[in-house]
Amino acid sequence: MKASVLAASILLTVSSTVLSAQDWSLHTPTLKKSVYKLESNDGHCSSVLINEKDGYLVSAGHCVPEKADGRSVAVDEKHADVVRLNSVLDLVVVKVSELRGGTAIALRKEDTVPGLPVGVVGYGFAASNLKFGFGWVSDVRDNSLRGVGDRLYFSAAGVVPGDSGGAVVDLAGRLVSIVQGGVCSGAACIAYGAPSGTIEDFLKSFLPKNP
Repeated sequence: MKASVLAASILLTVSSTVLSAQDWSLHTPTLKKSVYKLESNDGHCSSVLINEKDGYLVSAGHCVPEKADGRSVAVDEKHADVVRLNSVLDLVVVKVSELRGGTAIALRKEDTVPGLPVGVVGYGFAASNLKFGFGWVSDVRDNSLRGVGDRLYFSAAGVVPGDSGGAVVDLAGRLVSIVQGGVCSGAACIAYGAPSGTIEDFLKSFLPKNP
């Protein structure tokens, strides 16, 4: 990545300023079992459980070192194996065999349009407790770019270092995006991440199989 892209992508998340009157607390117990702190040689991030049976989680690709030599990754203080990394899409799948009691987040299937209310969940500044932020989708890029790094943009307050890989969810608690970066001017912040369609394409064989 170019330096300007890296600067915008370094371990960002959205933290807690309420921008929606919706009752997001309905999803809080589930999300606490779905979003985990991720630590690697490159710092602290978040990760999102997408297959509870097999222990697969997705996060932002820049949260783990690109080179396997000397790479160390842990989720919830448990060893994590990097099983797929795509630096162009800025996505990574890790497997944690010892993860227990988690709840996988379902992917949003409907089209995402500007104005959609979203909640953002992660561990800003490597916090001990999960943090929640609220905002809305501000723009969606042409999904014909899906294979080369399509992005979804959302407005939110409080974008802070320390938590790329956090979950962006809709009112039903489904995964809309993964936080990958953001830009702030004063109190106004625009964050961005991979849309659910791009995430689904990337995950493919790692998602739970339908019975």
